[in-house]
Amino acid sequence: MSSEMKRKKGIMLFIVGVDSGKEKIAYSLNVKEAGRGTATSPQRRKRGYTLGAIRGLFTEKVEIHNRGGRNMAVWVKDDTVNARNEPLDCTNYAQAAFYGFQINLDEIEKRLKGENQIIREKQKTDCTESQTNFRRNLSKEKRTWR
Repeated sequence: MSSEMKRKKGIMLFIVGVDSGKEKIAYSLNVKEAGRGTATSPQRRKRGYTLGAIRGLFTEKVEIHNRGGRNMAVWVKDDTVNARNEPLDCTNYAQAAFYGFQINLDEIEKRLKGENQIIREKQKTDCTESQTNFRRNLSKEKRTWR
């Protein structure tokens, strides 16, 4: 576990770099070619990716503010975008959780493919057994009809 993770009353707490997360999202939205680092979204409205949700990713922008004699990058609401910023915040926290738990998608994919193979083999076996039982019962019924 990382030093940033703490335990308090049985709950894991993480320090999330919100600004750096927003920078990563903004960068991925500006990548022009598909590939690693590109932001993608399903084309299905059922999954919540409506035009409003997509607009919500563009609700904030970076401005440089002088605080105490130092220039600092600050994320502020962009008044030119008429949308709520929850999609941006939710995407940011989802990415933090994804990377915080160090999820290995390649390993999950391999495991799922293996489980699917086991399920397919079991279905074949079940199907073969069902066909065999059906034939047995059919032949018994034919004997009784005669």
